Amino acid sequence: KASEQILADAPQGVKFALGENVKFRTTRFPNTRMGVEATLNRAFLEAIDYRRRWQQYEKTRAASDASTDSRPLLAPRRDLRLEALADIVNHQKFIHSHCYRADEILMLLRVASNLGIRVWSLQHVLEGYKIAPEIAAHGASCGTFSDWWAYKVEAYDAIPHNAALLSEAGADVVIKSDDSELIRHLYQEAAKPIRYGNMPAEKALATITFNAARQLGLHERIGSIEPGKDADLAIFNAHPLNSFARCETTLIEGEIYFSRQTHPTAMSVASRRRTVTPPSLALPSAELRTRTLEWAVADSQGYALVGGTLHPITSPPVRGTLLIEKGKITAIGADI
Repeated sequence: KASEQILADAPQGVKFALGENVKFRTTRFPNTRMGVEATLNRAFLEAIDYRRRWQQYEKTRAASDASTDSRPLLAPRRDLRLEALADIVNHQKFIHSHCYRADEILMLLRVASNLGIRVWSLQHVLEGYKIAPEIAAHGASCGTFSDWWAYKVEAYDAIPHNAALLSEAGADVVIKSDDSELIRHLYQEAAKPIRYGNMPAEKALATITFNAARQLGLHERIGSIEPGKDADLAIFNAHPLNSFARCETTLIEGEIYFSRQTHPTAMSVASRRRTVTPPSLALPSAELRTRTLEWAVADSQGYALVGGTLHPITSPPVRGTLLIEKGKITAIGADI
């Protein structure tokens, strides 16, 4: 049951939103990006005034209790919306904000910083790579997709290097799913920043484990394998970031919730036997991963690509040379 999964002692967060999700309606305010900023400023200033009235009431009541004055005091009217915002100002609740565009992210960080508030996390944050140093300086964690893009107008500038660039700038990065299917294989999504950005494998694995727990304020309980933490474990038959790896057993607080040995499957006995031990994960050296191809070719001349492995697709791979003349492949082979 969902009700049984609530952690009563966990830090509380408040979902914020920027951009189209807020302003797309034309029949109410805010319906512009500047209106979103005005709404945030107004709401926080109202919360600060609400906090001031309650602080004044508590101070007056304490003074009244210490005196002989028995006249009753009327408490300020309770406002649950302003109470939540006042808790944010008091660092008792934390902001998790839906966002995409760099300009709006900077706006939110500026509004929060002006009031002494830290944005706890930025969600989606697909243009985070444009302002990675500013996000890292503010201290916001970033929950982003590995390679989603162009599914809405605000996502057009998304790049698969976003997570790696944010991490290099010093920001805390989490790879997220937003999808009931994708969440089942986040370990494969976490491998993509290695391909797009040369993120170290240990940091890539942390984007779906420790960093995610830290973003929720639960890193002292879950997110890594350490004595005293919950025994939440996924046991793979190879390195988790290996595309051929599969989860064999899942434990939640020490209890087995999934075991491939007893789980129904449509795979044949031969297929199961063949996939027990997948190929090992062999990452190329840093030198190879950062190698770039530099060349200059005259438009009117032919040229040759040498020293590489050719994969013709219709025939076996061959290590050799490929000749190109007038935009066409003229020869391919090891003996050219």
